[in-house]
Amino acid sequence: MATGPDETPKVYQKILFASAALLQLMITGSLYAFPLWLVQFKHVFNANQAQANVIGMAVYLGVAFIGIPLSTIVVPAVTPTATTAISTTTALTGFSLMYCVARGLVGHHNWAFAVLVLGVLLVASTLGLMYSLTYAKMIAHLGMEHVILINGLINTSFALGGVIAGCMFYYTDLGLEGNLLSILLFQAAVLPFILGAVYSSTTVRASPRTAQKPTEITPLVQAQSADEDEDPQSLRRYLYLTLSSWRYYHTALMIFLKVGIGATFTTNIGPAVAASLSKDASEAAVNSKVAQIVIILNFAQLAGRLLYCSLSMCPGNPNKWTPGLIMVVAAGYAACFGARVYMEFNFENILINTSCLGVIYGLMWSTTSGLLPFLPLSKNIPRGLTITNPVGAVGTVVFNTLAGVLYERHTTDGNDCYGEECYHTSDLIMVGLSGVLFVVAGLRMLLGVPNPDGRWPEDVSD
Repeated sequence: MATGPDETPKVYQKILFASAALLQLMITGSLYAFPLWLVQFKHVFNANQAQANVIGMAVYLGVAFIGIPLSTIVVPAVTPTATTAISTTTALTGFSLMYCVARGLVGHHNWAFAVLVLGVLLVASTLGLMYSLTYAKMIAHLGMEHVILINGLINTSFALGGVIAGCMFYYTDLGLEGNLLSILLFQAAVLPFILGAVYSSTTVRASPRTAQKPTEITPLVQAQSADEDEDPQSLRRYLYLTLSSWRYYHTALMIFLKVGIGATFTTNIGPAVAASLSKDASEAAVNSKVAQIVIILNFAQLAGRLLYCSLSMCPGNPNKWTPGLIMVVAAGYAACFGARVYMEFNFENILINTSCLGVIYGLMWSTTSGLLPFLPLSKNIPRGLTITNPVGAVGTVVFNTLAGVLYERHTTDGNDCYGEECYHTSDLIMVGLSGVLFVVAGLRMLLGVPNPDGRWPEDVSD
């Protein structure tokens, strides 16, 4: 009797998928150079800091409110190749819109601002969609017990894209337009490889002894059916079981604080550098200093993500690391923001501060998806990401808005502020919020963590 094809992916298929997916994540991860681009766009629009923060926040909003929620519909329903095609097309469109604005092809000021925000949202949504697909597929391949290695690889690819884009901006004469055009052309050039690799890595070939045709596997079937406590067709039941659990709110509070604090630092890094320089500093001098800081930030956060990835070699339950690392992140936040308050506010000190905080920032992002096992129903990966990531985006909006309002109170020359008072109050607030994060993560550690397979000890029957 004929049997169906073996749907277990071979080793080379797993490697091929990971290579293609991580390459796409690296391209869209060039948005980590956005603090550098934001300084340029701010001058294009003659925008104040609050308006500039809206553009910067679009990165986080696109990931949390478009890309990842869209993945709950797309990833389980269509093939990985179709999901990747949607993602790459969206990225090409987003980078094209950003390039058109930088080139001045969108004439009206208000239209140009709207097109830029739309372009950023599209690229960021690609990041969220591919992030969800890659995470789900690699968890299905390797298992939840390798969550630290998977998080580390995915998050490292983001940061590597930012490092490359930042270095390309700083060490070449391409400028903002050339930087965006280079990314756009590279995305178009590698598109056939990415689509072909994803298709080849997720297609079960026909057996010569059967009449079965090649079929492409939808990645989350196994992951959903493995959760005996959840009906994958019932979104209402999923929301009820999740939102009625205190574990969700505890996890959401950690994400709200750690993402919001870190994103506020990176979004405002460009204006902070400008504030540390003289009012008479030329635009070229400011851009050069900001580029140095952004490159240092991306290299530092790359080191933080690699450090997180190296923890996968440690024995024992990987979920025990997550709350402890968040406590380290909170302590690092408090130390770095506190140092910026009490140290002399100049470029050299900001450079040192950014180097330290960049490592903490890399660790912070790596622990975000590491919190998925702490949810009541952890095996539906797209839904888990959808119900947690928007919380971090809300924190980003709240804290960035606060920092922007406090910055505007001290502007003395047009839309710019100079001196330590620009971020003094907001830095003090971040120190206090970091203390709250430390306590919340400590409570999570005291209350216990789930097993390596994502199940809680009290839920496992004898």
